[in-house]
Amino acid sequence: MIDDEELNEEGNIQQYTENFSLLTNSKYRDLNKYCAMNDLLKGAYREAAESSYKVAVIEEKHRSGQPYIYDNQKHDAVMICSMLTKDNVNVVSVQKKTKVGADGLFIELMRQFATHIDDNVIVDPKNMRLITGMSNKRWETQMKEKVPLVFRDQCIFHHGQLKKSNLNNIKNGLIIIDEIDSGDRIHQVLQKVLKDGDLLDAEKLKANNNKLVFISATLFEELHELKKWGDLHKNYVMTIPENYIGHQDFLDRGIIKEFYPLNTVEKAEKWIKEDIIDNYCNDYRIHIVRVTKNRNAINEACVKHNVDVREFDFNNPIDLEKLFEEELTRHIVITVKQYLRRANLLENKWKLRIGAVHEYYQPEGKVDFDVQIQGLSGRMNGYWKDIIDSGHKTGPYRMSTEAVRKYEAIYKEPFGNSSYQKANWKKTNDGEAKCNKTKPSLLNPKYVKNIQYNEEGSSSITKQPYRIYDNEDIVKNVFKELNDIQKSKKYTFSKSKFDLNERGFYITSLSRKKDSYAVYKLDDIIKTLDGENNGYNIPKNRRTIPCYKVTTDKSTLRYVVLFHNYTNPDLENIDKKFPQSN
Repeated sequence: MIDDEELNEEGNIQQYTENFSLLTNSKYRDLNKYCAMNDLLKGAYREAAESSYKVAVIEEKHRSGQPYIYDNQKHDAVMICSMLTKDNVNVVSVQKKTKVGADGLFIELMRQFATHIDDNVIVDPKNMRLITGMSNKRWETQMKEKVPLVFRDQCIFHHGQLKKSNLNNIKNGLIIIDEIDSGDRIHQVLQKVLKDGDLLDAEKLKANNNKLVFISATLFEELHELKKWGDLHKNYVMTIPENYIGHQDFLDRGIIKEFYPLNTVEKAEKWIKEDIIDNYCNDYRIHIVRVTKNRNAINEACVKHNVDVREFDFNNPIDLEKLFEEELTRHIVITVKQYLRRANLLENKWKLRIGAVHEYYQPEGKVDFDVQIQGLSGRMNGYWKDIIDSGHKTGPYRMSTEAVRKYEAIYKEPFGNSSYQKANWKKTNDGEAKCNKTKPSLLNPKYVKNIQYNEEGSSSITKQPYRIYDNEDIVKNVFKELNDIQKSKKYTFSKSKFDLNERGFYITSLSRKKDSYAVYKLDDIIKTLDGENNGYNIPKNRRTIPCYKVTTDKSTLRYVVLFHNYTNPDLENIDKKFPQSN
């Protein structure tokens, strides 16, 4: 590893750059086509990563005078690297607070693997990826500007570029996914590229020795799904340094306050007058409010009270750096819609000039806690606690205070007795978590091949969405057992429900189309259920599919029973009582 002391020798920057250029030229890349990361290449890539890192450290010192990577980020990277190399896991989820400093963690983690002293652990930089399901070009641009050059060209991709990430055939790789809870639904691009790279296949993930790191400040649904991955996964909580200030700190100091609707001029005037004019008087500040399509109320209230109002959206971009540096002669209100959400950074020197903040109002019972936490108040979190405590005036930051309390509770105990709600997912006080069945997370084990799990997260029985039986009496007994467990009558069986063709074979359909009825072969049914969508398109009211091992032999009739609530742990008892057929 690099000795930080030697980084002070600024005269070395040219030498480091020359070493890096030499070690990453086409000669080494071409050589890799003929030998699989042999000792020469491992040594070359280790030196290339070290040299590239040294250049980045010195450049950051010249640019800002600040450390390139902070001690807490180095510590966290070492701990995560140890989990992935010594604890025999392939997946680590990283839990953090907003603006705690994930970028430095990414860089240090990539450096740890690219320069690892163990030749069985070291990762070729071309087998590293830093990707996200967010559609955020700015994130990609900023990361490429920040990371050492060795990781820049072929490692970093936001949502719009994911198809170019080339995850196919990666072995001995490290794939970091930032903001894992963004764009992580099934059928979205992130799922497709991960599937194409065999990264959603537990057996191939292990066989190819690939490591996955998921990170977000709001990954609670994902933690509940990853718990079912069993021994394949571990969770890590990032270190929070003393000078960090977050939602709970702002709430305790009275800076975060309850939000309210700004959909009328009267209500908008209340905010303008109380939070801005009366609060800051001639201490002119920049204030931020999130709106929908209708900005009229805010605009009219600002004009009435001589407050400058400016739109900030895709059609009206604002040079924030210029805005936050210019002299203010009156208060300015910036109205935003989609900007200034997760992964967007407001520098400390900008925060000093920000006054009031108001997140878009959501009525009680419909508040998306993730949106609130990742919104405008989340952008105000960061490393300026000492400035706040020294008496600097800021706020109020208006948002759902319930969201803060619920967030802090679930952050401390993701599986505890606290409730939480977000789009497509809800957790109740008794710890039960439910997702929108039509939009589950790609981390749901149902969409990960070769996962063995149960609801407690331990590896035991293979949970499939179906079972195969050769006897109708067994099917009836299975259904009776399920109905007793669920206290319902959802599962019923009657041969009269099935149609026969002219040869006396049962016909069925795997969709709602009447013209798709046919005699199905058992192997084809299994391929559909085990395929890309896990039988996702089969109607949800379908409980049984009759089919045949041999489509010309009636004696090979089999019943495929679909368990739409197949994660129920009582299925283990059903398997013991009613073994599947061959």
